Amino acid sequence: MVPFLKELFLPPGIFIVIGLFGVLRMANHPRQARRILIFVAVCLYVLSTKAFAALLMAGLYQPAPASAAQIGDPDIGAIVVLGAGLYEAAAEYGRDTVSGGSLQRIRYGAHLHRANGKPILVSGGRPENTELSEAETMRAVLEDEFKVPVAWIEDRSHNTRQQARLVWDILSGEGIKKILLVTHTSHMARAAGAFERVGFEVVPAATSFWSHPRHRLTDYLPTAGGLAISRHALHEILGCMWYAIRS
Repeated sequence: MVPFLKELFLPPGIFIVIGLFGVLRMANHPRQARRILIFVAVCLYVLSTKAFAALLMAGLYQPAPASAAQIGDPDIGAIVVLGAGLYEAAAEYGRDTVSGGSLQRIRYGAHLHRANGKPILVSGGRPENTELSEAETMRAVLEDEFKVPVAWIEDRSHNTRQQARLVWDILSGEGIKKILLVTHTSHMARAAGAFERVGFEVVPAATSFWSHPRHRLTDYLPTAGGLAISRHALHEILGCMWYAIRS
């Protein structure tokens, strides 16, 4: 139900619903229907421009890259890498494997492990209709391709709050409370907050920093890429608001 609601309330789903409502009003309330459809068209245009998408992304918490002193902190007990989806039934590999987002995160996790030698925990459950969990695919790529060992896997979670609770159950039993947390920079505010609420001391180790320093004329043209960036930013903004309400 939650994934369904997420798709319904984030663009383009929300605008499809509003647009259909406007079409249904056309016969009996044509003026109101036109206003609704114009509203939908304007919203889709604005959200589809990279100029507006950049404003949304700039509004998200952007942690500084982890410093050498933070990475080498002797009190850190583990590197926790959060999953970012699967590349399901990858034809070239003949199995489920990591998505592009997860690959970015585990690559940085491997880099951190080589820098400080701390053990790695990978976290991510199994989506519907897949053979492997995110954590299993992440471990396979880390160990087989990056030649970096994985000490623990958490493969039952389906959202960030569940990841925090389940990872706490694993690492607190090992006496580990201070962690390097690896996720995308746009996801870090929500993730760090969730992990701190269960008891961790979090050192943010963000990757995939957003950068769009100069606007071009084409940034004001609607594109599918612009809409995807806006959708991602709205997802994180709404997620932070929801987690704040729930906590």
